[in-house]
Amino acid sequence: MKPDHSVGGKRSLGTLGLFVLGLTLVVALSLVMPVRGGTAGVSLRTATQEYTVTFEESGLPSGTSWSVTMSGTTQSSVGSSIAFSEPSGTYEYTVGPPAGFGSPFVSNVTVTDASVTLPVEFAPPISYYPVSFMETGLTPGAVWSVTFAGAERTAIYNGTSSSITYVESNGTYGFTIGLVSGYSASPSTGEVIVNGASATETIAFTPTTPHGQAPNGSVSAGNLARGGGATVPVTIELTISAAVCGAAGVGLGLFLAFRRPNPRRGLTSVAAPSQEHDPPGGP
Repeated sequence: MKPDHSVGGKRSLGTLGLFVLGLTLVVALSLVMPVRGGTAGVSLRTATQEYTVTFEESGLPSGTSWSVTMSGTTQSSVGSSIAFSEPSGTYEYTVGPPAGFGSPFVSNVTVTDASVTLPVEFAPPISYYPVSFMETGLTPGAVWSVTFAGAERTAIYNGTSSSITYVESNGTYGFTIGLVSGYSASPSTGEVIVNGASATETIAFTPTTPHGQAPNGSVSAGNLARGGGATVPVTIELTISAAVCGAAGVGLGLFLAFRRPNPRRGLTSVAAPSQEHDPPGGP
């Protein structure tokens, strides 16, 4: 049989109310309890929603490791993406590039009730290569120059070798060879393509006047006086004349003349006369 909690055959409503009130007090006391002279509170809240923050990289060779640090946590990957889970808020992050791809990059990302994807672009490392211009054909002491990629440089041929060198990254660059008195350069202008290796351009200088001549093509008086090795055209004239000398003799005259260019006054004639007289009565 069930116990009878009624009074006079009826349930006691007062007893039930005391039971409910006691239960409420127990629950309240369990939530607020004295701890070492203070009060410890129990806070009840719902779970915080988190969202995905994804970093997507581009520009790295396949299999290259990179990293991202956010909220004190560092993640590395050899793949193309790194992901974090964070609630709404603003967070600082640092991207760690591999060697040769620049310095670490620091920035911020804001999460607002939605996932975020951030692109990370890595620039390939820049390599530089020597570009050399080698000359041939100049005489010792000659000064020559090159303008390459907008920069002009000069060199002096020392009798053994002479070159002008630049350092540039991959690309196509124009050049111009400076004028050298008495010489023509080939090529005098052009382009050099730098493509992952060093490049060399040979410049051939050719004299524009024969050796021993001035640049304008005239024969220098100094070289003629010193016998500078120039070939000088000479005109020789031989004249023989006969004349009656005295009553019974015949005279012969020999005139030898040569002409050569005169650096000051055109042509100069020099005659070397000689005369012979047969004695009277014949030879």
